[in-house]
Amino acid sequence: MRAPRRALALPLVILLLALGRSPAAAAGPQSFGRDVSGRLGLGMLSADAPLGVRYLFDPRLGLELGAGFGRDGQHRTRVALDGGLLMALAPGDRVNFYFRPGVRFRSENPSDEGATTTIFFTAALTVEVFVTRDFSVTADQGFEMQFVSPPTGPDHTDFDARGAPWTRLGFFYYFGSP
Repeated sequence: MRAPRRALALPLVILLLALGRSPAAAAGPQSFGRDVSGRLGLGMLSADAPLGVRYLFDPRLGLELGAGFGRDGQHRTRVALDGGLLMALAPGDRVNFYFRPGVRFRSENPSDEGATTTIFFTAALTVEVFVTRDFSVTADQGFEMQFVSPPTGPDHTDFDARGAPWTRLGFFYYFGSP
């Protein structure tokens, strides 16, 4: 029981620090990290949905979508779709820091009994660090509520730390001129 509490403590501390930023640091739209608004970003969103697309409408608001498909040699399939809003929280130089509410759908067919369908509602803190002008590495951690519908047995709801026990990592490359 201790490990989930520790995993949840770091995002809460970061969120409190972000909300307590000084008004002088928040002045002007360019103060919110690297401005990639109006540019399409392609990359890896997560292990479930590795094909990711990211687009920011302005320096403070964006959208990201991801998809993943898989099939093994025994004809077992897995499909995942993920989407979320990106809302900038804190200023940075080569860093964008977002609050990311989202939703994810996953369907797995591990046997002949049928598919297990899960819908996740998520709330995460996402950090995007630019290694070059156009390439970034991302990490996120947060909470998720899972609605699970197995092929046999009753449906159930679970709560978990998103990315537990390790932070979810990804990357994006932004196309177009800055």
